[in-house]
Amino acid sequence: MSFALAVTNVSLIRDGRPRQTVLDGVSFMVPKGQIVSLIGQNGAGKTTLLKIIAGLLSPSRGSITINSPRIGFMPEQPGFLPAVTAWQWLVLTGGLLNLNRSESKHQADLWLRRVGLHTARHQPIGRLSKGMRQRLAFAQAALGDPQLLLLDEPLDGLDPIGRQDLKGLILAARDNGTTVILCSHILSDIDELSDRLGVIDHGQLKFFGDTASFRADNDLERSFVNFINPQHV
Repeated sequence: MSFALAVTNVSLIRDGRPRQTVLDGVSFMVPKGQIVSLIGQNGAGKTTLLKIIAGLLSPSRGSITINSPRIGFMPEQPGFLPAVTAWQWLVLTGGLLNLNRSESKHQADLWLRRVGLHTARHQPIGRLSKGMRQRLAFAQAALGDPQLLLLDEPLDGLDPIGRQDLKGLILAARDNGTTVILCSHILSDIDELSDRLGVIDHGQLKFFGDTASFRADNDLERSFVNFINPQHV
């Protein structure tokens, strides 16, 4: 089975007094066409690792190997121009991806329909609700059919229907051969989505393997709490 992503001995150390080790020797390999979820407590290093994979941060040591020609990234806090409409934003994104004008318009229409924003396509982004902006951020990341999709808290701020819709799109991407790496604190959704799981604690990868094997006979949240803090009942 060929791999989509290899993370090799990645560390990130921030200078200061004292120096802070954000990531410490993280290594794992992701096969193509799987959903891998990174979980951990706040400040564990999940978002930092996702940004390193996306090329937005450089590690202090180690390497990232991506076996995909195009990646998409949905940050935890997407930044938009509030006066631009949802449709204009996606057309602009298509241009940045080197799509021609016609294909950018097609992709914008396609993804606005897929995420349920087509009726709001001409509204300024500043007038959209948080959940609608989350849908738009996913559409931006998925534009152009990337082979590697990086999602940081993609389900945050969505209502139950929105969460089900977005989970369906994530699973559909996986079924179409896209590799998905995501971070989320909603462990019930992680359990539903993930083929594999990475547990990061204080910058170290403490577990990487099948989600079902980590969960065992417990629900995922209880398994995670017991793994991180065995004395916590």
